[in-house]
Amino acid sequence: FNSKRILAISEKEDTYSVRFDPDGKLFATGSADGNIRVYGTATGKLAYTLSTPNLSLPTTCIRFRPNSRNHKTKNILIAANSDGTLRHWHVTSERCVHTITEEGNQIYAVDYR
Repeated sequence: FNSKRILAISEKEDTYSVRFDPDGKLFATGSADGNIRVYGTATGKLAYTLSTPNLSLPTTCIRFRPNSRNHKTKNILIAANSDGTLRHWHVTSERCVHTITEEGNQIYAVDYR
């Protein structure tokens, strides 16, 4: 990937988390506005925006699911948010496929086992 191109990307919101997908073709940023922006590493251009209506708290941590023979679907990530939600996203369709809410808690870290 072109690290100079990636460093030149500027976001309007503060960035809380940055992660590359397992194939190195995409990287995602978790932002203060709660959105997740996904860029192509080859071009540095915005490819997908994962957003939830009425979300105003930061997305604090994101992780792409590791590649595995057991998982046929690629481009899956999980995102933790300061509003206490954990969202499971399919990146290329820009769809949230599952949400878990921890009432009264803020989530700052998440990972796959």
